[in-house]
Amino acid sequence: MRARRTVRAVHAVQAVVLVGLLAGPLAYAHADHSVTVVVDGAARSVHSFAPTVGALLSEQGVHPGPHDALTPPASTAVRTGMTVTLTTARPVWVDAGGVSQQTWTVARTVGAFAPWVRARYPGAVLDLAAGTPIPPEGLALSLRLPQHVRLDLAGRWLAELTTATTWSQVLAQAGVRLRSGDRVATTAPVPTTGATVVLTTVGVDQRDVVVSVPYATHQVADAGLPVGTQLVSQAGLDGLVEQVWAVTLRDGRPIGQRLVAEHTLRPTRDAVIRVGTATPAPAAPPAPVAPPPVTAAGSGGGLDWTALADCESGGNPTAVGGGGAYFGLYQFSLGAWASVGGSGNPASASPAQQTYRAQLLYDREGRAAWPACGALL
Repeated sequence: MRARRTVRAVHAVQAVVLVGLLAGPLAYAHADHSVTVVVDGAARSVHSFAPTVGALLSEQGVHPGPHDALTPPASTAVRTGMTVTLTTARPVWVDAGGVSQQTWTVARTVGAFAPWVRARYPGAVLDLAAGTPIPPEGLALSLRLPQHVRLDLAGRWLAELTTATTWSQVLAQAGVRLRSGDRVATTAPVPTTGATVVLTTVGVDQRDVVVSVPYATHQVADAGLPVGTQLVSQAGLDGLVEQVWAVTLRDGRPIGQRLVAEHTLRPTRDAVIRVGTATPAPAAPPAPVAPPPVTAAGSGGGLDWTALADCESGGNPTAVGGGGAYFGLYQFSLGAWASVGGSGNPASASPAQQTYRAQLLYDREGRAAWPACGALL
């Protein structure tokens, strides 16, 4: 009886072992997963019995840091066909206005890191191009923070918030175009909060003016006229010239000017006076002249012609007055002399002839012929 039970027990143990041997390979086969692991862009396929993503990576010798990006999370159960992506973080040292800060990022370029900068430093400008790579050992960045500056534009004040690194850029941002000769003075070498730039504009304006050019007077000897006789043969006329001036302006106010061009609008015409040089021949006795006809009261006879001659010419029968326009004892104009029958120049006629012609003029015009001295007749 005891031997029979022993055999049965052995058979039971053998059956258990056999079942274990058959079930073991089946369990092993179900735990083996085919997974793609991507670390910083490098992909590889692995087989693993690890139950979670974290265990899978540890099995592969990969240990994510606190700033790394892992997808899916480390606690996720491993399954066949899944992709595990790990992007390791890299250090970035950010200098913002002289204050340095270290941070970590999974971005691989400065452009991809820029949103982090903009969120913490609105308006800041990075000193590196967007395409600059961030290497594994990290990268140092400097930020240009917005600065509050003031502009004095020829007395007109403006306030600017700027990230420009030069004053020329600040002025361009304010819409100011610098011209040759403009001067810029600043209270700081670069735009910083509280600094001021003072712009003094120096420009050139064009102004056109018309000016008068006085005429000159020339005297010409004339042997056909008696000594002491002057006759205007050409009246003078002032010329007109248009001038173009370049006027230098400082902050809109003129500080100097320079003549750059001119052209004649009307030429100057000089005056010409003929001066007699001939010595008069001895006066011949006057030809008999018929006495003037008897006229009504107020005739030239019986008036004080000597007083009129003294007033008009100082009693000089060859006198020339009015700049060469009036002649003789009674200062006839050539037109008045001819209108009463005179010929030639009155100053060349005898005193008697001049007196006679004066009386004819009086008979026609009265004392009005001599506005200044006629009252002495």
